[in-house]
Amino acid sequence: MRTPPNSEDEFAEVQDDDAFPVFREGTRFGEIRLEVGMKFNTKMDFKEAVREYCIQEGRRVRFKKNDKVRCRALCKVEDCPWVIYASMDSESVCWQVKIFNDDHACPREIKNRLANRGWLASKLVKKLRKFLNLKHSEALTYFKNKYDLELNKSSLTRALGDARHIVYGDAAAQYGMMYICLDGCMKGFKAGCKPLIGLDGAFLKTRFGGQILAAIGQDANNHIYVITYAIAPVENTDNWRWFLELLHDDLGSYTQNGCCFISDMQTVTTNLLFTSYCFHDSDSNTTGLFQTLLLSCFAFMILFQYACINIMGQE
Repeated sequence: MRTPPNSEDEFAEVQDDDAFPVFREGTRFGEIRLEVGMKFNTKMDFKEAVREYCIQEGRRVRFKKNDKVRCRALCKVEDCPWVIYASMDSESVCWQVKIFNDDHACPREIKNRLANRGWLASKLVKKLRKFLNLKHSEALTYFKNKYDLELNKSSLTRALGDARHIVYGDAAAQYGMMYICLDGCMKGFKAGCKPLIGLDGAFLKTRFGGQILAAIGQDANNHIYVITYAIAPVENTDNWRWFLELLHDDLGSYTQNGCCFISDMQTVTTNLLFTSYCFHDSDSNTTGLFQTLLLSCFAFMILFQYACINIMGQE
């Protein structure tokens, strides 16, 4: 027989089901509570709640019996009676705390391995979204003041990197290649620098890798003047063509500006444009050609006159 709707027996049964508290995710740190009968949606929710609670209380615990139907956590300090045990409730399809002894025989600790890299990163994500330029020292102070934790600097550095990766995204995936040309640098080159552009590439020794492609000029004081540069995965013909096409768009026609180019005699760049080479690179790339100082001086004079003709527009 079925009980009529809204009868006393049915109402009493609902009250019995609601007698056990349900753990709410997102509870403010410092206000987390655990008790016998508390329900959790999954075992992972239970373990994370135990982690948060033990970090809050400054205790170190370990999970001993941990399988599909039960999970037990004990204090790591020997002879400490603290224990919590939860198991699967087949009727309500949830996890429920069956045993909980919250008495500790050990002192509070400020170093806790439960605050691992993943836990630190999850806390730093919220902080980084509010303070985009969060420094390492500020993060260290934040965990000390709010969570009463003393952290290893290397662990915090890795966690901060993971949090930045989540907030800012993967820079390597966002940028395959990146071209940078400042308007002031381009105007300064046109107005006060020699019409001579050096092209070269170099390896980047960072965690992203890749190579930097650069176009460098020379000012009136014979100092290096950065015109533009780009970041590319490798130095090849396609990437140099992409770089030079963008440089052409920003600088204008090379013939109208009367610009000459200098490179290190790499096949990649010589195939893309007509290049006049500096004596230093020519000499270093033709080992054995100029064996004597006299021949080197003659070669320098020839190259210097050729460069002057191209730069000054004389014949």
